[in-house]
Amino acid sequence: MTVATGSRYVSFAISLALIAGIASTRCSTSDAQTGVLVVATFSSNFDQLGIAVAVDAEQRAQRVPEAGAEALSSPRSILVLLPSSWGGKQASIDVEGYSQGQLQRRETASVALAKGRVVEVAITLGRCDNGCPVAEQKRCQGDGFVVCEADSAGCLSWSAVTACAAATPYCSDGVCADTCSDECSADARVCVAGNNYKSCGQHDSDSCRDWSAPISCGKNERCRESDGRCIPDCGGKPCPCKQGETSACAAVGECQNGVRHCEEGAFGPCQWATPPAAEICDGKDNDCDGDIDETEDLIAPTCDEQDGVCSGARQRCGGKQGWLACSASDLTAHAQRNGQTYEAQESLCDSEDNDCNGQVDDAPGCCQPQCVGKACGADDTCGGKCQTGSCQADATCKAGACVCDHVVCGSACCKAGETCQSGSCKPPTSCTAVPATAIESQDDVGAYPGIAVDNGGNVHISYYFSTSSELRYVTNKSGAWKPETLQSAGNVGSFTSIALDAKGSPHIIYRSPQGNAVLHASNKSGSWVFTTVHSSFASTPTAVTIDKSGYLHAVFADVGSAAIVHYASDQSGAWKVQDIGPNAAVYGAVDIAVDGSDAPVVLHHHPSSGLQLQRRNGGTWQSELIRPGGVTARDVALAFDTKGKAHVAYTSAYEVLYTNNVNGSWATPTAIAVGKVSYMDYVDLAVDSKGFVHIVYRDVESKTLRYANDKSGTFKSQVLATTDDPGYYVAITVDAQDAIHVVHHPQTSGDLVYLKLCP
Repeated sequence: MTVATGSRYVSFAISLALIAGIASTRCSTSDAQTGVLVVATFSSNFDQLGIAVAVDAEQRAQRVPEAGAEALSSPRSILVLLPSSWGGKQASIDVEGYSQGQLQRRETASVALAKGRVVEVAITLGRCDNGCPVAEQKRCQGDGFVVCEADSAGCLSWSAVTACAAATPYCSDGVCADTCSDECSADARVCVAGNNYKSCGQHDSDSCRDWSAPISCGKNERCRESDGRCIPDCGGKPCPCKQGETSACAAVGECQNGVRHCEEGAFGPCQWATPPAAEICDGKDNDCDGDIDETEDLIAPTCDEQDGVCSGARQRCGGKQGWLACSASDLTAHAQRNGQTYEAQESLCDSEDNDCNGQVDDAPGCCQPQCVGKACGADDTCGGKCQTGSCQADATCKAGACVCDHVVCGSACCKAGETCQSGSCKPPTSCTAVPATAIESQDDVGAYPGIAVDNGGNVHISYYFSTSSELRYVTNKSGAWKPETLQSAGNVGSFTSIALDAKGSPHIIYRSPQGNAVLHASNKSGSWVFTTVHSSFASTPTAVTIDKSGYLHAVFADVGSAAIVHYASDQSGAWKVQDIGPNAAVYGAVDIAVDGSDAPVVLHHHPSSGLQLQRRNGGTWQSELIRPGGVTARDVALAFDTKGKAHVAYTSAYEVLYTNNVNGSWATPTAIAVGKVSYMDYVDLAVDSKGFVHIVYRDVESKTLRYANDKSGTFKSQVLATTDDPGYYVAITVDAQDAIHVVHHPQTSGDLVYLKLCP
């Protein structure tokens, strides 16, 4: 035999034919020989086995075959001849399985040797589920690095993160340095070991592009080496098609001459010569969803008549005739939906402009209101109140009552930026940031959180204690966090949302799976009172908001075949529920806010129509399309700025996207993050008093909680948390001083974590 110096393995000049004969016939060896017959059983596709037998400080080892090309069959028997002087001693045997030169598994056994005999040892090798490809390899993770390490069984995994030193705070290509550099080109993706891929983006606190942590392809997918994309895997069965094949698509609506191309064994989406377009009123199926001129996809123009009871009236779609001018019957129906009366010729004396000519009660004999120069709500001399008029500073006359523009403080209205403290408006004070703080850390306590801040800057949080199935609430109003259990009977309290009224009293909407209902909890009376909003199981997170008049507006939905968005309000003095429709089905989450005119607006994603708003005008809902069908928005967030313009964040496929209608139409979405983003409660949005947008989201690839704002003119993001897989559920709000408050639920620890950022 020959010994290779410096190598663990010694090459024995043993005939492989002899070894193969031993494997197949298990024949007896000569009594004059001392050795070990290792019978290795394995299920993995090893192409090489390594055997090492050690006694005291001496070792004999070999590999079979010398250069692997094809997978070995199992079981495999390998004979290792040993010096006769080893007989009677205890030997340690290591068996290693290799695939393409990489160690995949190691097992160890102990055996007593016998002089002049071959001792048989059976060893079973599993296969490592290696988390990294090559031992000692380094890669960046956040602002630190991890190392590929082998355990005692030879299995590889990434180590814990080692933070970069203060002098070299930036990590690129696994090396810490005093400046950062791009590791990759924008939007690039590459396959890595274990059917995973990495994407190029911003995954730490510096401004350079980095590779993400490995992301696993789906159960029935594999990573395509050419571009790092996850594609369907035929699983060893014949694929539906071969590369280069095409299949014609049946025409749908205006979509004609479509072709599907075979990509990696599966036909891709239909590529239309005439692609889908936004639905318009023309008697055609423009968006190719099988329906023509569906109401929820159209934005109807307003009628020419917009005064009085005709305010908000819109035209009807007449199919091929286009939009129809509003008739007297259209205006009558519109007024009736709002509990009013339309007249072509005014005859009623009801303090309404019934004929929509801009004049109230201009019929002969009607009293004419006298409100010029009077205060809001003053006597109009006709037995009513002036609907317009003067108000105190920082207040606006709405429907005969002065409503504060910013913060209500007793009988006063605070200026923008002021807070209400002990019944008095106080000017802004300096902001003190609060680092990430675990408010509760027992078991799985912080799921489905909602957050709101009152006029005094006190934080209120609703959340679900998963372990004991409880609805919980916490505030720091007393100066310290004081959690309390609100309900604990049955499985109650998931999918919480919270809003505060003008007095700072919390109102919580939440789900009760046990009772198959959506509930409301509030302590505005001084003690907690619980009421049923809707006796229907909500399958999505709830959302709630409060208008300037103090009325509550909530939204929730069922997901599945019913898939209906439910809107609820207490404007009548009791909860009334209305199904938004027709065909207002939902896919994923929903959100609600009030616009500049104090009207409730619902954001949701329709499975075929796309991402859209539903705006309540009187008793009807008007649909406004944001993004067409084909855009999957699993999680959504909605907020209005001080000018009444809408801002929307949503997750779509592997992105976090943002859009707004600041300029009158919906802007092309901006990608805040690109990668593999999860769904349900992983993105939220708030707008401060200056109109700056603040977005918080969970980066699933790097398992970090990230925050972005557009103060610089474009969105810049930063990492808020990196431990315990943070941001599994997350919520954000801004206070009167534009400080940012965030609450989230790390998946691993299950804590309820709060933090505050200063503007």
